[in-house]
Amino acid sequence: MQHKLMAVLIVLFAAYSFSFAERYARYNYVGYFPGSAKRIIIMSDDDCAGAKWGLLDQSKKEVTSGVVGKSVFGKGDHTPLPFNYEIDLSSVTAEGIYTLHLQGMADAVINVRKNLLKNVIASNLRFFYVHRSGSKNCLDREPGHFADSASVVYHRSGKENTDEWTVDPKHRKFNLRGGWYDGNVYTKYTASEAYATYYLLRAYEIQPALFDKIYSATDNVDIIDNAKCGLDYLSKIMPNDSEFIIQVGGFKDNDGGIYLPDKDPRASKHECYAILSQPQMGLAAAALALGSSVFAKLGKTEDALKYKQMAEKIFSKAVTVTTPPAWLEKDGVDPYKDETAADNMELAAIELFKCTKNQEYVAKIQKYAKEAKTSGWSSVSEQNLAAHLRCIDVYPQVKKFVIEDLDGYLNTSTNNGNIWKLPIEYSDASIYSYVEISSAVIQYQQTFKDKKYLPMAQSLLDYMFGCNNWGISFVSLKTVPNSVRNIFSQIYRLQTRLFPEGSICPGPLDKKSQDDDMWCCFDKTTEPMYPFNTPKVNFFDNSDDESSVSTTLPGVADGIFLFTLASVLYAQ
Repeated sequence: MQHKLMAVLIVLFAAYSFSFAERYARYNYVGYFPGSAKRIIIMSDDDCAGAKWGLLDQSKKEVTSGVVGKSVFGKGDHTPLPFNYEIDLSSVTAEGIYTLHLQGMADAVINVRKNLLKNVIASNLRFFYVHRSGSKNCLDREPGHFADSASVVYHRSGKENTDEWTVDPKHRKFNLRGGWYDGNVYTKYTASEAYATYYLLRAYEIQPALFDKIYSATDNVDIIDNAKCGLDYLSKIMPNDSEFIIQVGGFKDNDGGIYLPDKDPRASKHECYAILSQPQMGLAAAALALGSSVFAKLGKTEDALKYKQMAEKIFSKAVTVTTPPAWLEKDGVDPYKDETAADNMELAAIELFKCTKNQEYVAKIQKYAKEAKTSGWSSVSEQNLAAHLRCIDVYPQVKKFVIEDLDGYLNTSTNNGNIWKLPIEYSDASIYSYVEISSAVIQYQQTFKDKKYLPMAQSLLDYMFGCNNWGISFVSLKTVPNSVRNIFSQIYRLQTRLFPEGSICPGPLDKKSQDDDMWCCFDKTTEPMYPFNTPKVNFFDNSDDESSVSTTLPGVADGIFLFTLASVLYAQ
């Protein structure tokens, strides 16, 4: 009798366990281009190998079907659940909305569409209007910081990258009105301003027809309107031949609570910091030179000339700089620390060559390219890969550096258990690095017609929009229910009724760094994302988690550039 009772209990327990087993579809919520790969990941508590799945069109007709294969990997650094499967829907190329059905799993709605990312890009451009400084053409709040037109200049008094800066003895003031705020604070970093401006221009240059006029108060489409905002600001950052502004606003911008720009108690006290620093000068010259090329093609000759002259002025001074790269640092922290200049100077040299057709810049391209070599990483401060790809038609020898970096990323992406095909280790601002690497892959494919690295780029694009541990889009989109919405931002923390449309958060962080972050003062175990974290990586959609959700200008500009490249690639 006891054996029979035990058998019944075992059956009941098995049934109970199965009823609470979870299966999750991880896929790109925004959708797939007809000609792109369509990889769906199923994460499961239980073994569902052999289970039938079916893909239905809008009329409920089954388009394709199959059975779940063997689990490709168990629980690990990248995967929170013990069973993980791949379903390949790449054969589905007809536009439409499909439903993937698998017993025990919520149906997945799969969108296949040609013009997939146009609305996403428009949302990303909206972000730039929200963060405009000293402009009446802003969104989601009242304008502020017009007093930046009279910023008192400071110079370094110490030799290190610290807070040892002193006010100019004559209390001179420079006009630094304009540009954008970066991240949570109302500080303006030249590196951030120049980087964002540069990649907005690159995106427009690739496919002008992709961009509309929605928020612009001028005759320019939104992306050019914003690029001009950045270019006009960068035209002010070298007010004379011996001073270059690397930042407006300082450490005190982090003090004094939370407030909207028009209520900023420091609005009339924004200082500016002047020092000749090659990395920032290189980026600024690159953006201005490209701006001159783009605006010349638009027939805006006066603007084009102004930007060219400033680019030449900054670059000619930058090549003579012998002092180490500089930035403001306090307590060992600086968001745009860049200890190398060759990559940025290479980028400036190629843009000036394209702008002026002056052959003297070719020697500079070669010089800085040889110094930059490979980096094994990609971020705002490591633009080696991007610079080499831009120069490859002028200096083909850099191809070896490009291949070395891409091979390294590809090798990491194929490591055992790396089901998401991530090209580098988890770090601060992982998503931004993934975006930059994806952009490089697509540029390489378009230049050499070599698809070797393309699956990695497609996987990273999908990862951004939901094909990840957490099933969340790291791009904030109202049309995507499972997207990040709790951005680390004063503007949105004070106005919780507003949605941070178009933000792109830096995303997952290695667990150790996240655990060591003293500012993450919330109960992580109660967060919806917590069950999908692993021993290697954490992510929380919580506005107190600065590391995961503090959106930056370069990050959003990177996204616009990638989405433009992908739109062009899959339209072919």
